[in-house]
Amino acid sequence: MTIYMRQIPTGITEAEVTDVFKKHGEVKQVRFPLDPKTGERIGYGLIDMGDKEQEEDTIEELNGEDLKGVKLRLNRNVD
Repeated sequence: MTIYMRQIPTGITEAEVTDVFKKHGEVKQVRFPLDPKTGERIGYGLIDMGDKEQEEDTIEELNGEDLKGVKLRLNRNVD
């Protein structure tokens, strides 16, 4: 399972997101997909964690929390 993070804060890095999420378990990967034409971020992030239960707990704990002035909106990503 992958966590889908909507509305990523402007200027935030993958390392900063990793630091926030690793407080809730192992973070395997953080990705900010890019628009193939412009090379700019599309506006969402994908976070892969250790296991499904860990990801579900993290969504429950962090959803709605503030990150650099933006309210986190987290869901399970459907691959």
